[in-house]
Amino acid sequence: MMFFVLCFIICFNNNLKASFLIFSHTSLKIMTWNVDSLSRQFSKRYNKITEIVTEENPDIIAFQEANIIFSKELKKPEYREYYKSDYCGALKTLSKYPIIHQECYVGITLQFRPVLIVDVLVNHSNIRIVNVHLDSFRYSQKIRMKQLKKLNEKILGYKNIIYMGDFNFTDQDKEVTIIDSSLKDVWRYLYPNTDGYTWNMYSNYMALENSYSSDTTSRLDRVFMRGDFSYNKIYTVGKEHIEAGLWPSDHFGLVVEVGLYDLLVKDTI
Repeated sequence: MMFFVLCFIICFNNNLKASFLIFSHTSLKIMTWNVDSLSRQFSKRYNKITEIVTEENPDIIAFQEANIIFSKELKKPEYREYYKSDYCGALKTLSKYPIIHQECYVGITLQFRPVLIVDVLVNHSNIRIVNVHLDSFRYSQKIRMKQLKKLNEKILGYKNIIYMGDFNFTDQDKEVTIIDSSLKDVWRYLYPNTDGYTWNMYSNYMALENSYSSDTTSRLDRVFMRGDFSYNKIYTVGKEHIEAGLWPSDHFGLVVEVGLYDLLVKDTI
């Protein structure tokens, strides 16, 4: 997926020094997916998830509900080229780029839902990746709002942010107003007039099966971003059933494709 362009432009200044302007990776493919640790038939479902991941070939992946059984899946050859974060609760982040920092932040939560924060190095620039699975009870709105306020602090001072996962709120909920205003909701930015449902109780029986009585079909999974990115496309994956009543997960995955503006300038000679 990664497309390499190496361009050297030699510019001489008054001191006869040369600078090399290097374009490196020009695009990035990002995936977030709650892989559902609760439903039946792990083996069939996780095999299908790995098949989809292999087809999509993302550069960065944020998994939620990646339980012990799923950790065995990540030992397969298909995931060999990824750097892997430590586990943070049931969160796991994978990157084809070096992970230079990670933090498992445990804030206010009723369901032991920590947040996994990693920094990766792309084109010699740091990208902060925040992998979230917020509390899911409908009566936990105040908890989620406190979680989001704290996470706003965790991205202060960082230019390039990918903030993604299972947020467990809808477009109509108050939590939307807490998200840092500098972040783009990529689905809304690209497709403001389409639903983008990732929790679809009409087309995924497993979502209906695992839902609370107050749940509705909604866009629980999101990708927010800011920084040196051009936003090309976002789409859902895992929408086809494996067999009657069985999908890869009760959530659909999200994939984002972005371009990188980043231009690396190095003083050399």
